[in-house]
Amino acid sequence: AKKVSEKKEPEKASENTPEEVDTEATAILKKRPSNKENFSISDEFAATLDSTPPNAMDNIAAIRLLKRIEEEGRPATAEEKEILAKYKGWGGIDLRNLNYEARRDLDSLFSYEQRVAMQNSSLTAYFTPTKVIDAMYTGLMRMGFKGGNILESSMGIGNFFGRMPKAISAKSSLTGVEMESYTARIAQLLYPGATVINKPFQDVAMRNDAFDLVIGNVPFGTTYLSYGKKKYLLHNYFILSSLDKVREGGIV
Repeated sequence: AKKVSEKKEPEKASENTPEEVDTEATAILKKRPSNKENFSISDEFAATLDSTPPNAMDNIAAIRLLKRIEEEGRPATAEEKEILAKYKGWGGIDLRNLNYEARRDLDSLFSYEQRVAMQNSSLTAYFTPTKVIDAMYTGLMRMGFKGGNILESSMGIGNFFGRMPKAISAKSSLTGVEMESYTARIAQLLYPGATVINKPFQDVAMRNDAFDLVIGNVPFGTTYLSYGKKKYLLHNYFILSSLDKVREGGIV
């Protein structure tokens, strides 16, 4: 969708909003974006990702590596990024049917409440196939989009950044929002040139009219969220909020 006009007054952040992001300052700060260290999902790696179902052991290996890198206080190497990039979340994985080793690892990495939330999300928490991402970028380039201030409102580990054409990435400032802690931290290691915010999208106060592009695969669900004076289903909330976040002429 291309924004052509404002339909309502900008949304005001609630008093208890935990974080406010000055997107204009971020764009100025990254006027000469440095996305060269960001992970690039090659065609070969993309084919592997698309053909391999989510695997609990890949997820656990990525989380253990994440924790070690953080403890050592260093960036991820190119080889380590390939391990981190195999993390696909828990969609499609029945945690009740894991073997003893995997269950033991999960017990050491997640609290009981986190494991319950993971199981409940297993029907909906899927990552987007790279073929879908590629098709979206093909459409954007046909529309003449060449780069700018870009937001992904529910980024996972950032595959939309990883498959971004280099010509767009070189001219863009990237911001991603992800609510799950391990996932957001993996994303930051994979994409050090991006600003990664570890909060639910609805809890981050961003200026309206600040982005040139909002891209991603919004989460779908039966949860209702307030926006303005009305309540909307989760996916509709993300779409409406995204339309307000882009400038006049921006694209969602």
